[in-house]
Amino acid sequence: METTEALVINTIKYGDSSLIAHCFTERYGKQTYMLKGILSSSRKGLLQKSYFQPLSLLEFETAPQPTDRLGYIKEARLTYGFTNLPFVIQKSTLALFLSEVLLQVLQEEAQANTSLFAFLKQSIITLDKIDYIGVFHLLFLFQLSNYIGFYPLIEDRKHPYFDLKNGCSTTIIPHHDFLEGALKNLWFTLCGMKFDTQLVEPINKTHKKRLLEQLLFYYQLHLQNFKMPKSITILHELFK
Repeated sequence: METTEALVINTIKYGDSSLIAHCFTERYGKQTYMLKGILSSSRKGLLQKSYFQPLSLLEFETAPQPTDRLGYIKEARLTYGFTNLPFVIQKSTLALFLSEVLLQVLQEEAQANTSLFAFLKQSIITLDKIDYIGVFHLLFLFQLSNYIGFYPLIEDRKHPYFDLKNGCSTTIIPHHDFLEGALKNLWFTLCGMKFDTQLVEPINKTHKKRLLEQLLFYYQLHLQNFKMPKSITILHELFK
């Protein structure tokens, strides 16, 4: 048994009293664990169900397992205690959306990726601490793409088009999916921005919605089997 930090992606109820937890660990990459009896009211042990909420940050004792086998967690503790993420409806809804995205994106990350883990950990802590969500989810998706191999290439911000399929800016109008005009300009602006950067002008709700849809479509173009998250509808309603 070894100790590793981990991010809880999501959990699925198994039987009457157990959970299956999908986690992204610092030492082993994506792992799946069986949490036997964790929902039982009479259970006494070192695992608490409250630890296994979407995006919870933990440290636990475990052993690496092949991706087709369920692992076992001996004991767990929080490495960061949320101050408001689970209690603020906008943030908890966004957490569900991000967990749905990460479940798909991290599916093939079966090896340790410490830089990706560090990015995810710091991003989640930032989400918990910030007062205003703004375009956090958009910046997160842009930055995440850098760790999984298809970060947008913008050779010149004056280029009139962004080719979504080839992932680059261009002066020639593409024959397939592309961005232009105001949406392209916003794409160029947000690409490369950090979470603590202030926008000169706020982005209106219509453009936020379109940008999110185009970013997720961009993921579909570059990640095999990536599907539009179901929670996007709730996210749109919440941020109207």
